[in-house]
Amino acid sequence: MILSRNHKLIIGLFLGLAIGGFVNATYLAAEHYMAAVPPCFVTTGCDTVTTSQYSTIFGVSVALFGSLYYLLLIVLSVHIISSNKYSLFKYIAHLTWAGFLMSIYFTALQVFVIHAYCIYCLTSATISTALCIFAHYMWREHHKHTKKLAEHHA
Repeated sequence: MILSRNHKLIIGLFLGLAIGGFVNATYLAAEHYMAAVPPCFVTTGCDTVTTSQYSTIFGVSVALFGSLYYLLLIVLSVHIISSNKYSLFKYIAHLTWAGFLMSIYFTALQVFVIHAYCIYCLTSATISTALCIFAHYMWREHHKHTKKLAEHHA
């Protein structure tokens, strides 16, 4: 698949967002394991959210799971770019869908259960939503391209 300038821009944005998500989640994970509370700006409640019973799963920081999620997206994106295997966007699309659903769940916990908001968590949810949109767009574009090629060769 030959990428248009628009597609290259979207892949670049996707990779940049994944890196931003990784930095954000890794910062929160580091703060968690150092028993520190990240400074809250724009919203109040980072301390409430990051120390709540919902901040860990089986004793592992939710932020650490987020770091691993974003790292996987970075590795897959770099592999796609370097190998030109754009069909892998199918897997990224599925993965980002799962990330988006988890973001909805954790945002709902902040709104309806914890009644506090963490700007880092909301930033991650926003990044996760954008990644899901970009991944599905690229997957759809790849699918249209391969379908067009199949019709051309038939």
